[in-house]
Amino acid sequence: MKLIKVRIGSVLVLGALTVVAGYIFFILPWIFVGDDIEEIRFFSYSIILLGLSILTYGVVKIYLDWKEVMK
Repeated sequence: MKLIKVRIGSVLVLGALTVVAGYIFFILPWIFVGDDIEEIRFFSYSIILLGLSILTYGVVKIYLDWKEVMK
């Protein structure tokens, strides 16, 4: 079995931190205001979508590298 060096770890960390930042923005209005704010909710959804896109890119990149090594 061949070992694969994962060089995409920083992309996965960036994606995870972006998703966490989106969730923090999603929770902040209820903590400080006690009510929902439409603009902040839309902004947090956008950040979460960006983070999930980065994570998807990282996973696909790892899969393609793994697929090359296994040939």
